[in-house]
Amino acid sequence: PALVGAGVFGIQEDPALPKDVFAMILGLFGLLGSTIVLPEKKFNAFMALVGCGPAYVFHFMDALAEAGVTMGFTRQEALELVTQLVLGSAKLAALPGSHPAILREQVCSPAGVTIAAVNHLDRTAVRGHLIDAVLAAYAKS
Repeated sequence: PALVGAGVFGIQEDPALPKDVFAMILGLFGLLGSTIVLPEKKFNAFMALVGCGPAYVFHFMDALAEAGVTMGFTRQEALELVTQLVLGSAKLAALPGSHPAILREQVCSPAGVTIAAVNHLDRTAVRGHLIDAVLAAYAKS
C-alpha cells in the first residue's frame, strides 16, 4: 500500500526528539499514507493487524477471484471485478459514521442471496478464522 501512497504506519514519539523534527518525520511518512502515533507496547499488535494486513486482504481477494473463475469469468475479468469490489467497499467503509457490521446488514436482503452467503461464512467460522490468523501473527511477533 505504501507504493501507492496508501500505507499505514505506526510511529512512536521519542520525548527526546524535538517536536519540529517529529512533525517532519510524520510529514514524510504522510507522503506514503497515514500515520498513527502508538506506544511501544502496541507495536506487535499493530504489526499483526496492519503490517500483515495486506496479505490477509490479498488472500481474500485471490479466493474471490478463484470463485469467479470457477463460475466462468476469465481470470483477468475476475481480478478486475474483485479489485473494484474491494476498492468500492473500502471507500464506503471509510465514510464518517460507517461501520462494517452495519454496511454488511444493509446489503443482506431478507431471504436473499447475500444473507445466504454470509450465513455460510458464519457457519464455517470464517470470522473466527480471520481473528485467529491475526492473533497467530501477534503471538509470533
